[in-house]
Amino acid sequence: MSTPNSIREDVLGDFLLRADAQPVLVDVGASGAAYGAWSGFAHRSVFVGFDPDQREMNPDAGKGYAAYHIIPKIVDGPNTTGRAPFYLTEYPYCSSLLEPDHVALAPYIFADLFKVEREVELETTTLAAAMDALNLPAIDWLKIDTQGRDLSVIMGLDEKRRDRLLCIDVEPGFSPFYKDEESFCQIHAALTARGFWLAHLKCQHYPRVRATTVKAAFGIDLKATDPAVRLFGPSPTAAEARYLPSLEHLRRRNAPFRDYAISWTFAVSTGLWGHALELAAAAKTIPGADEPRVKILAQFMFDSIRQTVSGLAGSGARA
Repeated sequence: MSTPNSIREDVLGDFLLRADAQPVLVDVGASGAAYGAWSGFAHRSVFVGFDPDQREMNPDAGKGYAAYHIIPKIVDGPNTTGRAPFYLTEYPYCSSLLEPDHVALAPYIFADLFKVEREVELETTTLAAAMDALNLPAIDWLKIDTQGRDLSVIMGLDEKRRDRLLCIDVEPGFSPFYKDEESFCQIHAALTARGFWLAHLKCQHYPRVRATTVKAAFGIDLKATDPAVRLFGPSPTAAEARYLPSLEHLRRRNAPFRDYAISWTFAVSTGLWGHALELAAAAKTIPGADEPRVKILAQFMFDSIRQTVSGLAGSGARA
């Protein structure tokens, strides 16, 4: 959604068209509502969604995209063997390749959400294999919510595609609520070592209190999804983190103007005006920047951010 004095969503779509740049957006764990951050440029993008647990799969998951593919497979790491056990939990969004760790979960109000309804065996794939099958040479924005296997999914990309990623969203836990879960610290260390920087971090919170303790005190069966859980105080349990490649990373791999244009679009769509300005300035200096079309578009990127930030500053002054 655009906000007053920000760049309108229709402008982003038109800009991508002029730049001849079509983002590839991949959602690993695609159940639930459409991803709002993509709304401004979805109609210019290719969408690929993966989710083996179809209970909460949005039937309109591909609606509004220029092209889309829905793949009902488990995405796993580089050592994927073809089929794997999958734990279907009472709450579909907690289903995972990993078995829930009920000892670690026990002190939290949401422990019941992780109860395993049944274990099934499902077909697995790697991102590299899936992209090969779709003939997609790159992923631009990779959104992952695999309940404990986010880093493995990233490592299941071949080196070339992994190096070309322009945005990565992950949702790792701070504590291991699954057996052998990959934590936020592991993922953060791995991505920053590869030239990505932490652009956004939001904590998920739940009370650290047992449902049995609440029942003993108040005589109620409180569920984690009940609004009353907020009365027991929040504790951070998982991260919603976004990583972007640094300018140095883009320069090192001699990223083409297409990647700067898409990265700029991503920065604008998430309100990262400073990074968008840096990308616009850098795009004016890359090899080929003197080509007339690139020169015009890079200047548009730069001027748009200057005008937007000036408008935001003016609104703040009037407020």
